[in-house]
Amino acid sequence: PPPRDVEGKPKAYRRQMSIYRAALRQMYPGKNVRCFILWTNGPWMVELPDHVLNFG
Repeated sequence: PPPRDVEGKPKAYRRQMSIYRAALRQMYPGKNVRCFILWTNGPWMVELPDHVLNFG
């Protein structure tokens, strides 16, 4: 089953979405980019907020 809490998302998925977000921000400067994961085992869709996509 998919994880229910945002922090419980696998780090590999969060890092991959962070890379996609960075690419889209370069392609569409000034636009708001929101990231979601759709888990097909459910189905269940969850937004990944910036605080779980920022790696530093």
